[in-house]
Amino acid sequence: MKRTFLICRVVPAMTLATSVLISSCIREAAKNSEADILSCAVDGVELPHNPVITNDRISFYVNTKYMEKVKSLAPKFTLTDGATIDPASGTVRDFTTPQRYTVTSEDGQWTKSYIVSFSSSDPINKYHFEEHGTYVNVDSWTGKVSYKYDILYEPMENADTLFWSSGNPGFMIANSEAPAVDYPTAHCDTGYVGKGVKLVTRSTGKLGAMFGSPIAAGNLFLGQFKINMSNPLLSTHFGEGVPCTKDPLAVSGWYRYKRGAKMTNKKNAPIVGEDNFDIYASFFEPTEGVPYLDGTNVKDTTSKYTTIIKFGQVAEDQKIADGEWHQFWFLLDQVSGKTIDEKKLKDGKYAITIVLSSSMRGAEFIGAVGSTLYADELELYYKEYE
Repeated sequence: MKRTFLICRVVPAMTLATSVLISSCIREAAKNSEADILSCAVDGVELPHNPVITNDRISFYVNTKYMEKVKSLAPKFTLTDGATIDPASGTVRDFTTPQRYTVTSEDGQWTKSYIVSFSSSDPINKYHFEEHGTYVNVDSWTGKVSYKYDILYEPMENADTLFWSSGNPGFMIANSEAPAVDYPTAHCDTGYVGKGVKLVTRSTGKLGAMFGSPIAAGNLFLGQFKINMSNPLLSTHFGEGVPCTKDPLAVSGWYRYKRGAKMTNKKNAPIVGEDNFDIYASFFEPTEGVPYLDGTNVKDTTSKYTTIIKFGQVAEDQKIADGEWHQFWFLLDQVSGKTIDEKKLKDGKYAITIVLSSSMRGAEFIGAVGSTLYADELELYYKEYE
């Protein structure tokens, strides 16, 4: 953040009658205190889409045929004004394993660490939910560290890690003091096999109700979450940074679900009906105008403007709310009038998202507090073109 200070200097001056003070002001800009990577690029490999930049990671996805070249690449970075990066932008490094970069602000008071990785655009297709990390929030003024919410990820053999996203960052605004276990999305030790994920529809308290969002459904999805306060439906960037080079056929997994007691609407008023969970997948073609899907279009398969090519969802008759483990599966059906271009598929020009939610209408802030979905051992099935 740039800050400008006004410095006043008093200068004496003489006239025939008396002496007066003439004030002159000199405006000096403070040095920039930001330490961010704004954009990046790399030569020598073909990227199916732009690198994905988050708060502490940069993920490059390359076509499989270029993976041997990651042993010697020199990414170039655009930084906030005046900032420096170590190693320097354009330094050749071996990215068969992720590499760390440190950005220092112009004023020298702030540093930020990024992990930069390169991985194949081939999709990972088995999700075990055995691993998780914890988002760490650091107050930039006091330096106070507070541990917030869980982040789930899947280790990958090709040197990168697949990170799941959730709406936890939005919940943190309304409930900043909540421990990780009380967030809508959390890692748990009681999966179907080993560990798993627990999604709970939570109350957002007085602050959330004030802004017409009295609940937060537990959700987990492939993509990125970037808070949009003016329109929360645009915060979910479904499929962003998740290229898919194979034709998806079906999704299966295990779940157990228990409904909350009372359904409410976005005004926090009771409504008739029962809550239910949702699990679905969208396979789509990112375009310049629609680089990812969001809460307004992730299920839109009928609009003439849709970029979705295949879509699948757990059927209502598969949803059992008895708190016991059950297996689910669904096919991804071709959207009418849509086809898959084989070359685009091989080149990683398509993307996919898988979405899980503890309340089917959670995006509309409609659901029942306490509705709980456990999920584990998901698998994406696909076919390969010869």
